[in-house]
Amino acid sequence: MSSYDALRKSVPGFVRSEPVLDLIYRRTGLVLDKLCADISLLKGMVESITTCPDEGLLFWECLFDMENPGLSPQSRRELLRMRCRGTGTLTEEFIASLVESFENGEVVVTDHPRDSMVEIRFTSTIGTPTNIEAVREALDDYLHAHYDAIFTFRYLMVREVAAMTVAQMESMLLDSFAFTKGG
Repeated sequence: MSSYDALRKSVPGFVRSEPVLDLIYRRTGLVLDKLCADISLLKGMVESITTCPDEGLLFWECLFDMENPGLSPQSRRELLRMRCRGTGTLTEEFIASLVESFENGEVVVTDHPRDSMVEIRFTSTIGTPTNIEAVREALDDYLHAHYDAIFTFRYLMVREVAAMTVAQMESMLLDSFAFTKGG
């Protein structure tokens, strides 16, 4: 269904028959159809960041005026995806979208406005994600100056470790285990 048809369906029947209004709906429908096509094209371009060769990342970094010396291609892709997603009102969904542009970035975001903080709980990985500093730096560009980001992570519980075999424990990263300093 074209935007023109959708616009016409959304108004009462007696309004549809007005020639001037029909012309407005037709023109508006054409503009909306073009915008939808452009948005689809942009979505495809953003997805190409994930599939382009490493050399193609330089084009995107120049386009966004970003310099990422010394970062791995994967980290550069994550920052570029984050930059593409990085426009909008600062909501829980927006923050989740930004963080999820990073590898192992599936999160649940909870806003605590009384405490001027946002809690970001990682759900896709056990332990601290390897790129947490990049996530923290990226969020600093978007969070309000008076807001703080608090990160929470999931670590293995004692009962989970007790149920593991030695081979399973050897395959886990040390960062998956929670340690406390004895005192």
